Amino acid sequence: MIQLKDKDGKEITVTNLKEALKQADSFRQYAYNDKTFERFDKQQQAYWQDLY
Repeated sequence: MIQLKDKDGKEITVTNLKEALKQADSFRQYAYNDKTFERFDKQQQAYWQDLY
């Protein structure tokens, strides 16, 4: 088990590092097709990139 702090200071407990890395890698690639969400997409991708 690993304890992490995300970029917002929230503590996260990781119980399966291999799976967590796969999940973070996948999430950092997500984006809406609708360009009105571009700002949100960039924020989310930066969050998951940092966690990855």
